[in-house]
Amino acid sequence: MAFSGASRPRGFDGQDLERTGVVVHARDSRVWVRCDAAAGCPACASGLGCRGGLLGALTGRPRLLEVDRGPHELAVGDPVRVAIPAAAINRAAVIVYGIPLTGLLLGAAAGAFVLPAWGDAAAVIGAVAGFAGGVVLARRRLTTTGLRPHLLTDRQSRSR
Repeated sequence: MAFSGASRPRGFDGQDLERTGVVVHARDSRVWVRCDAAAGCPACASGLGCRGGLLGALTGRPRLLEVDRGPHELAVGDPVRVAIPAAAINRAAVIVYGIPLTGLLLGAAAGAFVLPAWGDAAAVIGAVAGFAGGVVLARRRLTTTGLRPHLLTDRQSRSR
């Protein structure tokens, strides 16, 4: 499928991770794309990746990327190329791992400080509550930081 007219979004400096995929759902200004993880990630292709696709394989549900359609007219079944800056992957990792871990540690400390008579039980309850709060905050932060993939035009894909 030939795209036309869209420019590379801000923050794409040639260090983007690109994947080829197929549109599986389209609604309003968004499309959902199913990508082959091994095709876009050398570590996945060699079997040494982060195992991010393992959960999808175990649950039987494919991993889908939600992408802003932009000016492109897309329908279910259309092949597309999507990209995300490598720096965005690093930011996402800090958000996904750092915020819940910080919540866990702060919750454990707060639980032990607020309820010292409960001993370790207070720290465990605080840690669980802090971790849960950190997960909720991380999910909210991921949806508001612009870490979503973007569609590429044919010209952008070939220029790499």
